[in-house]
Amino acid sequence: MFARDDSGGGTPGVSGAARTPTAASASTSPGAPTASASGAPTTTAGAPTTAGANDRWQGERDALGTYLVPPRSEGWSLSTGGETMAYADEKGTVLAKAQRPAYYQAGYCSTGAGVARAWAGFSPTPDGVVESSKAVATAWAGAIGHHADGRIDPHSPVISRTIDTHTPGVSATSSRTVVTLLERDTAGCLPPRVEITTVTARTAQDATTLVLVRDLDVAGQLSDDLRDRILASVRPSSA
Repeated sequence: MFARDDSGGGTPGVSGAARTPTAASASTSPGAPTASASGAPTTTAGAPTTAGANDRWQGERDALGTYLVPPRSEGWSLSTGGETMAYADEKGTVLAKAQRPAYYQAGYCSTGAGVARAWAGFSPTPDGVVESSKAVATAWAGAIGHHADGRIDPHSPVISRTIDTHTPGVSATSSRTVVTLLERDTAGCLPPRVEITTVTARTAQDATTLVLVRDLDVAGQLSDDLRDRILASVRPSSA
């Protein structure tokens, strides 16, 4: 996935409003993250894990909450500091954003270092209010499918379900939709479809929402099992 350049030309570039948004500290401008923007992996002692999750998984705990991803040796890299990435339209209006992202197979496509096969990050609203997993999934589908000329790639109905967090006092709802990309690029970096899955985890004190986006119908795509384990690892800061 990477950001499509809607300014013209047959090959998507690394700016614009599409696949992988900007990765820059506290930035809300469109574009694609580079592999070098990802920090060295860290492991949070005592961070929540899912059943069967490897204790080498990496993550950080802060006011947003916690989520875990596989180690760097398995293709994952963490962002640094307070990094925020966002999709913006042609007028610069932010359509969706994610904080503290992690990337899977960043730089897999030779035409741009910003390409990643999957990524995840916390996705609050601009005022910090935590929306439902369904609302966040819907917003991301519109952002990823947005074209500068106003067209929006179609997405499947958003389906929600309750998931087991394996932690007493923490409940979670997950939502999923798939965007069908109607344009192809000659470099073959864009997938035929992009899956958006969100999870909102709640305690009696607070809540947080994570979005996970992955390419579908491509070689080396993130497996269903790893997707589900990452989503099940999400915890609010109070947990």
